[in-house]
Amino acid sequence: MRHTLLPIAFVALALCLGAALVASALLALGWFVADARIGDAQKELDAAQATAEARSTLIADLQAQVATQQRELDDLRSRLTSTPTPGPLSTPSVTPTPPSPRATPTPPPTITPALDVSLMDSIQRQVSALRGLAPRRPVERAIMTAAELREYITRKLNEDYPKEEARSDLITLLAFGLLDSEMDLHGFYVDLYSEQIAGFYDSDAKKLYVISDLAQFGPLERTTFAHEYGHALQDQHFDLEGLGIDDERDSQRAAAIRALAEGDALLIMQQYMQRYFSPQDLAGLLEQLGAADQSTLENAPRVFQEELQFPYVYGLQFVQEFYNEGGWEAVNRVWADPPVSTEQIMHPERYRADDAPQPVTLPPLTDTLGTGWRLMDEDSLGEFLLRVVLEGQIDSEEASAAAEGWGGDRYAVYYQEAQAQTVLALRTVWDTAAEATEFVGAYTRYAQARFSGQAGEQRPGQRCWRGSVSSQCLLFRSNQALVVLGPTMDVINAVLARFPDFR
Repeated sequence: MRHTLLPIAFVALALCLGAALVASALLALGWFVADARIGDAQKELDAAQATAEARSTLIADLQAQVATQQRELDDLRSRLTSTPTPGPLSTPSVTPTPPSPRATPTPPPTITPALDVSLMDSIQRQVSALRGLAPRRPVERAIMTAAELREYITRKLNEDYPKEEARSDLITLLAFGLLDSEMDLHGFYVDLYSEQIAGFYDSDAKKLYVISDLAQFGPLERTTFAHEYGHALQDQHFDLEGLGIDDERDSQRAAAIRALAEGDALLIMQQYMQRYFSPQDLAGLLEQLGAADQSTLENAPRVFQEELQFPYVYGLQFVQEFYNEGGWEAVNRVWADPPVSTEQIMHPERYRADDAPQPVTLPPLTDTLGTGWRLMDEDSLGEFLLRVVLEGQIDSEEASAAAEGWGGDRYAVYYQEAQAQTVLALRTVWDTAAEATEFVGAYTRYAQARFSGQAGEQRPGQRCWRGSVSSQCLLFRSNQALVVLGPTMDVINAVLARFPDFR
């Protein structure tokens, strides 16, 4: 289960960020309006000052207007240059994501030939100057229609995300309680990506794509191009693949690198809009975003919504933190020593403290479980995904507080096809024993809600719950906790025997 939904080796701009773009556009429009209002008030003030003392009261009133408008402008500028507040976003989620392709890259579908070369050249120069990174080589550019994107996504999923992997991901989602029932992940991903991707940079092919059915670039296409060219500059200067943005062996690091990349590209995109968009451009962007179909994402299970939004929302917050301290040079220093976990992205102070995940291992359980059982998935959740799991049954504030002391984890999911049975083992390490105790309390309430309060065996250091289809036990010692889910208590006890330090 990887920490990004994208099944293809590219970094993309998703339309789920439309709310953030709308917020930025509205703030920018407010900037223009405030500037105009200040100018009008100042003209009136100048005229009043040319008269006698009889108009002193009017002058004072006008000065107050100017001061008020200036404060509004300063506030708008401050908000525009700080992290935008996305629209109806939750925290990101535990979504098993199809793997990045390692097979021979598939040639993209035929692209439309009508490229505005001069406009793209201009945007590239502007983005390069704003970001302070000179291009090291040309970037191939193309327009892909919505129909061509859907064809491309379908083919790549068929090549790089076999149905066996989709089945494993589905079983993992169900084991963590993130889905209530089975679903067609293949078909869902095709619909989701076809709807959400506004453009992407293919780091394998070193090629930039903008998705559009228009005859020429509109404001959304310009914004998307600026974002994706930002990714191209990242790749040329920092080597996205070399940093592990699609490394299936270290999903925590891959998620952190992707968040850094998206946050960097979003910030440069915002700066491009602030510098080069007119009020008419911003109004046009709002119109294009308002017309975009978001029904697949809006109707998707929460886990997919949050997973898709994580690298943009938290990545931008992370990058903004360092940009505010030292501009793009400070951000470049982060690229030289990148974050290694979702925890570090969510808490920049832990990145500064070099708070890396603690290694956690699990014993193999195939022989313990017996005939017909096989390992379906093994990975690390990280703070972000663990919080999303908890949010499935308890409120966000409690889930966030419980996950915040995360120090490391490892989980494994096993499945027996003949009887459709699942075993999940999740071992967590916490920064302190007190943090572990807080997690145990939150997880107890989570399990009570998930299993309808059907408590089983309770004793010091162990709590169990019985359900109609599966049961679950939570064991805890010092700063560690172990969760085991299985079809029966006999199976759970057999698994627990492999963890003698918890017995």
